[in-house]
Amino acid sequence: MSPDPTPPSRDDALQFDRVSSAPPAGGAPAAAVTCSSCGKAITDEYFHVNGRPLCADCRTKVLGAAEALQARSKTTAVFLRAAVWGFGAAIAGAAIYYGVMKFLDLEIGIVAILIGWMVGRMIQKATQHAGGRRYQVLAAGLTYVAVALAYAPFAVEGAVKAARRESAAKHAVSVDSVRVGTDSLAASGDRAGRDTAPAMGAAGKGADAPGAGSFAVAFVALIGLVLALPVMANLGSMPGGAIGLLIIGIGLLQAWRMTAAMHIDVRGPFRVGAAPPPPAPRRA
Repeated sequence: MSPDPTPPSRDDALQFDRVSSAPPAGGAPAAAVTCSSCGKAITDEYFHVNGRPLCADCRTKVLGAAEALQARSKTTAVFLRAAVWGFGAAIAGAAIYYGVMKFLDLEIGIVAILIGWMVGRMIQKATQHAGGRRYQVLAAGLTYVAVALAYAPFAVEGAVKAARRESAAKHAVSVDSVRVGTDSLAASGDRAGRDTAPAMGAAGKGADAPGAGSFAVAFVALIGLVLALPVMANLGSMPGGAIGLLIIGIGLLQAWRMTAAMHIDVRGPFRVGAAPPPPAPRRA
């Protein structure tokens, strides 16, 4: 009597994503593959969806769920949610970048990559990884805005210091002018001064106050200046600034790739026991 066959080891157990064969009790060869979704053993045909083996029923369910998810991602509600969540991540990223530059006195451009990841991750959650071109544009735009906002406080601080210096210079000139005018009035009498004062007041009242259009133009100019700050700051620190611009570009690319449209790679059907399917190509 021949000895009993050696029992299969743990390494020979059925795997998640490959076909495994073992001789049944009757001696006829058989094969099975396990569905990665429902866990059911498949003995006839199966499919590979994004590299995972699925039975026919689970394949249909997965594709249906993916289509429904992509349809929902095109609604205004989902886009607004992604915009709000992404903007929150952009503000947080800008605060981190500003803190690194302000308190550590370091201009580490690699933080831009972190911002791209943060924005992309929040948009992924908002859309449940559906993604799409509109979300790629949104993610890249918010990432750049976050980087620009990190530079904005330094520009404001510089503008305030310059305004204070200009104000101090004008104040000094004004004091000198008052002294000269006082001496002149004292020499010619105060009657001419009294006659001149009403005319000056009337001229002041006649001057036009800045209108809403002027404020709108100033606001647009301010936004344009803020958005130009990352480029201006790095161009002003060449050749090292070229690395900063490159890293900002990598951060934008990070956000762009993370929010790409959902990709479903379906292959099959494959016969159980046949050669395993080739691996799915990786997306760039």
